[in-house]
Amino acid sequence: MEEILIFLAIYNCHPTAQITVAPDDFTHYKDEVIYIAPKHKGKDHILVHELVHSCQYGWSGGSATTYREWSRREHQAIAIERDWIDR
Repeated sequence: MEEILIFLAIYNCHPTAQITVAPDDFTHYKDEVIYIAPKHKGKDHILVHELVHSCQYGWSGGSATTYREWSRREHQAIAIERDWIDR
């Protein structure tokens, strides 16, 4: 986890979300909680993606309120996730 947090700091991303097991088979972020599906446990790139959403929540002061904003955030999280994979 420390390596992930050091990596995210490059993007001025300092996540504050709690991480817990998802009640279903769906990994997602909602209001400062990251729900990790059991099938995704140990897949660091997925955790990076969801932690970026925590930073986005903090940067903007809350959840996305429009599809356009949600889409922008998702694309940014994917780009940072890919950067993690490429490193």
